[in-house]
Amino acid sequence: MYDLVIRNGRLIDPANSIDEILDLAVQDGKIAEVGIGLPKGRKQDVDATDCIVTPGLIDIHTHVYEHATLLGLNPDHTCLSRGTYRLQRVQGVQASFGTKYKVVHMKFSGVTTVVDAGSAGCMTFRGLRKYICEKSATRVLALLNIACHGLAGAGCAGEEFGPGGENDHLNALKLRQCIECIEANRDLIVGIKARNQPHAHGARPIQDAFYKIL
Repeated sequence: MYDLVIRNGRLIDPANSIDEILDLAVQDGKIAEVGIGLPKGRKQDVDATDCIVTPGLIDIHTHVYEHATLLGLNPDHTCLSRGTYRLQRVQGVQASFGTKYKVVHMKFSGVTTVVDAGSAGCMTFRGLRKYICEKSATRVLALLNIACHGLAGAGCAGEEFGPGGENDHLNALKLRQCIECIEANRDLIVGIKARNQPHAHGARPIQDAFYKIL
């Protein structure tokens, strides 16, 4: 008898060419069997009729360097890994539609892995790793920002966040340190982020410098 059985769900597994109504059994945190009419789960038995059962989804563009950047969200509050859905009332705050709530846990996103899109550069990646990647139940991978401070220094582009952008000056490009950071964090860094917009990279030379790296 398995710990958990999810039954009668539409199981979609592209890697194994599966798309049909099946039961799925979990034992010790791992998928143990897929089939029809599996025995009842010892700890939990879930009827997934009219629901889709899939491997965890990957959100390839997020910003999860919470508190270090203006765009940063808590990955565990916006993804599936906590496994529950709950709204928490914000005391004393009223919105136009009534009492304001904040999402504490999301159940139905289906996302178990996120890719942070350049919140950290080589000078700030250590913090992203220590305080976000290593502490989150959600799996967090990252694009390393080509600007050494990422989004935690000059901020994003546009007047709302201050003049210029993260790639506004060539002195933000620390090639040697960038390569060293990538080599030291191969388990987390899956690519490089370079914002190719006039209001973000400022002078044309930063764009030319990037293409020289490639």
